[in-house]
Amino acid sequence: MNTEQQSPVSKFTRGSFWRTRGGWKAEILISDRKHDAFPIVVLHHNNAATISSHCDTCEEYNGEVESSNDLLTPWVDKPVVNWAAMPAWAKAVWWSPGWECWFWSSKVPIKGDIGFDEYETQGGIPEPHCPPPWTGDWKDSLVERPM
Repeated sequence: MNTEQQSPVSKFTRGSFWRTRGGWKAEILISDRKHDAFPIVVLHHNNAATISSHCDTCEEYNGEVESSNDLLTPWVDKPVVNWAAMPAWAKAVWWSPGWECWFWSSKVPIKGDIGFDEYETQGGIPEPHCPPPWTGDWKDSLVERPM
């Protein structure tokens, strides 16, 4: 059995997308997969190539200060919501892990420990109007109505 831990750098493959500490989508262009050394060159949301690093703990990493360019987690695209099929008062939709279905609410909910909290008028979205079932982390499912 191999107990050796995989280098964090080895998961950064060219063409993969990651979420930065600043919340941006970043594409891996070049990465040094032979060593645990950095940098990793990425293309950010504004099409600027920059040097980023990976942070496993969201604390100081390799003696360097945290940066909004730090790569934190793989990027997850938001679900597509047909807002024309939602009531006019619906401000947000999200996946409920406990109910395993989509909900809407009149106020943007706040992430709690096991689901979204502190919402006002809310309800389950009827099946024909739901986005597809969410397979990612429930925390990434929240979609706010565009202005």
